Amino acid sequence: MVCLVQAWTWQDRLVHTAATGLKLAWALLRGYVSAAIWLWLPAR
Repeated sequence: MVCLVQAWTWQDRLVHTAATGLKLAWALLRGYVSAAIWLWLPAR
C-alpha cells in the first residue's frame, strides 16, 4: 500500500512538473510570438 502511494505521488509530481513546464513553454512561446508581431508590424 505504501509503495502504491509512493508511486502515485511520484507520478502526480511528474505530471505536475510536466504541466508546469508546458505552461511555462506556452507562455514563453506566446510572448515570443507577440513580441515578433509587434516588432514586425512597424517594420512593414
